[in-house]
Amino acid sequence: MNNIQHQGIFSDKTSPLYNYTQELLLEPNQESSFSVDTFKDYCAKTYQPFAFVIHNKSTQEYFGARDHLGVTPFFYCFQKNKLFFSNKLKDLLQHPEITPIINDEWLIRHLNNYEEAEDETSYSNIFRLAPAHILHIKNGTLRTSSFWEMPQPKTLNISRHEACEVFRSKLTQAVKKCLPKNNQLVACELSGGVDSSSITAIANLLGNPVHAFTHASSNGNDERNLVNDFLKMHPKISHSLIAKHKVDLAKEVQWATHTLGQVPRAGIAEFSMQLLSAASQTGAQIIFSGFGGDEGVSQRATGCAHAEFIKNRQWGHLYREAKNYRPFFWPYTFCHIIYKYFYGITLYCHYYF
Repeated sequence: MNNIQHQGIFSDKTSPLYNYTQELLLEPNQESSFSVDTFKDYCAKTYQPFAFVIHNKSTQEYFGARDHLGVTPFFYCFQKNKLFFSNKLKDLLQHPEITPIINDEWLIRHLNNYEEAEDETSYSNIFRLAPAHILHIKNGTLRTSSFWEMPQPKTLNISRHEACEVFRSKLTQAVKKCLPKNNQLVACELSGGVDSSSITAIANLLGNPVHAFTHASSNGNDERNLVNDFLKMHPKISHSLIAKHKVDLAKEVQWATHTLGQVPRAGIAEFSMQLLSAASQTGAQIIFSGFGGDEGVSQRATGCAHAEFIKNRQWGHLYREAKNYRPFFWPYTFCHIIYKYFYGITLYCHYYF
């Protein structure tokens, strides 16, 4: 049997499942009970951010896992019967036994703004464990597989009031699970929009002290009026404006690349470095943001709303939703609806302004 070695650490203190490689000692008659299927079932029922590795000394097997939605990073390199892993890519880049190899295909796709595979990085010998996946090493062979898939949404015959109450309960539970322990201060990006305002208000109502940060322009042409209205409703929330002053975007990209260990997959905001610096000065270790909802719900889920309005022939709702979906001067909006839902064609357009 191959004697596999491992070196790695998960250093994020926000997850109780992080900080260890668990040495799992099993009696001989228990070995067969701890299988890939057993491990998958355990991971599927663990509803919180996590990333961890378990070493079964009895069978010399390794089991690694990453949470359902990929909240917690998991990078790894498997070479010469050694497993190296970390939740920070740059830790692996700095390891003396790892020589990073540039992933040319990744770089080409990235420069052309194509989607990247969930399991790849900009290095061909360092990988990212995809969300809701496990890693299994046995007899010198590494395999990955999924332990969970997002279930198909079901249509529920409930009233609008009941739907709102269920959503409120689910959102409150989600925020509560992510709050720091011992009533520590939490930072929030606050734009005054629905997503950021909701999670900031819930964090405050759950009892944690909150310090909110708003991106502001030098001429005042921003969202601070919406934020001020919100702060009047929640006077206990501390608040600061993050102003863009003498920002060098090239340095911001350089800083993000150095911090992440590769070119960022998302666009670089001109406020990123200033925001993290300001938040760290408050002592906060967790930052809530509405951008996740913006990208995953408010924007990307708009197509679901379009489909529902068309199915129910609610043309007025469709018009208002489509008009608000993109700025008025973007011709993409109505063309996208017409082609996708009436001709079955999906348009992929890029506009540069």
